[in-house]
Amino acid sequence: MKRLLTIILLTNLFTTTAYATCTAEICIDVVADPTSNQIVITASKKGSAGGSSAGTSASPRPKRTIVKKVWIPWLPKPIVAKKSPAPKRTYARKPKTKTVNSADLSDRITKLLPTGAIYRQPFGPVLLQVPVNFWTNTPTSFRTIVMVLDVPVTVELHPLFTWSYGDGDLFITPLTGAPYPLTLITHTYHRASNYQVRLLISWSGTWTVGGVIAPISGGLIKQSVTEEIEVIPAPTRFTD
Repeated sequence: MKRLLTIILLTNLFTTTAYATCTAEICIDVVADPTSNQIVITASKKGSAGGSSAGTSASPRPKRTIVKKVWIPWLPKPIVAKKSPAPKRTYARKPKTKTVNSADLSDRITKLLPTGAIYRQPFGPVLLQVPVNFWTNTPTSFRTIVMVLDVPVTVELHPLFTWSYGDGDLFITPLTGAPYPLTLITHTYHRASNYQVRLLISWSGTWTVGGVIAPISGGLIKQSVTEEIEVIPAPTRFTD
């Protein structure tokens, strides 16, 4: 049985995608990367370089004020106003990119995400031309909450199951199947051999921040489990 899933949490103070959901202080986006099979959660603080113009800012230099000299014989000489010193230029600090070390969080989410296993009836070698009943104990939904910059992000996923029976036939369903008598997922083999049954679990879903629900874009998060099955011919008995 193999288990293939990685979830990464990155907090980036620079970039916010067009699909991000913003609260009063930060903007958050959740994207699935089918290439690396990861969920990437990105958070951007408002007022960073992505939301405001970068560079320096300086106060305008005040105009020089000059008092016109008017000489009156019986009064002292007028005092000329001194030139005001130019204000110092202030520079806006470039925000630093902070990446949260989320290895522990990612591992915890990975362990929480259920993989399930393949079950079948009958157990052991199966006979030709006899239907085999399959099912999995993978739940039909998964929900967890992660904290990003003290903001709770709810991630909810739902699986789609693709059964590959090893003989070229496929069956795609959102159902998990069930033991007898609920034979929801069955397959009949027509040739004696050893087959590798593969169950591909494709997770998709939504994420929620501050009551706003958005789909997880980018692709599907996939898991895969396999099991060997032996198909044998039925015994033949001759009678008089």
